[in-house]
Amino acid sequence: MNRAYKYRIYPNKEQEQLLSSTFGSCRFVYNQILALQAANYKAGIKHLSRFAANKYVNNTLKKEYLFLKEVDKFALTNAVYALENGYQKFFKKQGGYPRFKKKHRAKRSYTTNFTNGNIVVEETYMKLPKLKKIKASVPFISSRPPCRCSRGCPVLGKEGAKKRRRKYLWRSRRA
Repeated sequence: MNRAYKYRIYPNKEQEQLLSSTFGSCRFVYNQILALQAANYKAGIKHLSRFAANKYVNNTLKKEYLFLKEVDKFALTNAVYALENGYQKFFKKQGGYPRFKKKHRAKRSYTTNFTNGNIVVEETYMKLPKLKKIKASVPFISSRPPCRCSRGCPVLGKEGAKKRRRKYLWRSRRA
C-alpha cells in the first residue's frame, strides 16, 4: 500500500527557477524518448526497454543538451519509467498510445527517489535533491512520522491556472 503526504513549500526565486527547469526537463526527456520510440517503430527497430532508454538519456541526451545535467537525475529516470509504464499499459490494451506532453497542459510535477538520506523533512523546512533546504509548513502529527521514501517521491508544482497564488506541494509515498 502506498501512502502520500502533501506539504506546502515556499521556494525562493532560485529554487523556484530550478523547480521550473526540472518540470521542463522531465517533460523534454519524456517527449524525446517517445519520439525515439515512434521513429524506431517506423524503421522496424525493436522497442527500447526502460533501461536502454535511460542509458540513452544519460549517454546521449545529457551530452547533447547540457541543461539536463542541472536537474535531479532521478527525476529524469522516473520520467523514462513513466513513459515505459504507459507503453506497457498500451501493449496490454489497458490504455491508449502515450501522448506527447505539452508545456501548458502538463502537470507540473516530477518524481524523485529517496537514496542515502537525500530527502529530509523537518518542522520548518525540507531538503530535496539539488534544491537544498526549502522553507515548508509541515504539520507534524504523532501518527505521521517523517518521510522515509522507499519508492518514488513525487514533487508537485503549480496546481492549475485557476489559482493565482504560486503554490508548490511536496508529496511523499510510503510502501
